Amino acid sequence: MNLINEEYARDISRKTKASLETKRKEGKYVYPKAPYGYIKDPDDKYHLIIDEKKAENVREVYNLYLSGKSVTSITKHMKEKSKRQNFEDYWDKKKDTEDTIK
Repeated sequence: MNLINEEYARDISRKTKASLETKRKEGKYVYPKAPYGYIKDPDDKYHLIIDEKKAENVREVYNLYLSGKSVTSITKHMKEKSKRQNFEDYWDKKKDTEDTIK
């Protein structure tokens, strides 16, 4: 009985891999999470849509790299930008909360 179960598991694994490979060859996105800068299309789980807000960061990193900046300097720049953005977001949210309470 155990041998039958093992063979069944192998067969299911092969079929799953083959199905995913077919979808990838058709240009479908088959992974559970979208890469940074994209979101999954709510109407088609195999399609990605550019997330414009995050895409700005991707474009900025790309342009910094093309301009000759090192990976280290790009990382420092993006971390500093993130700190500023998080700080601004924090205060914007706090202000919204305070306005709601009044």
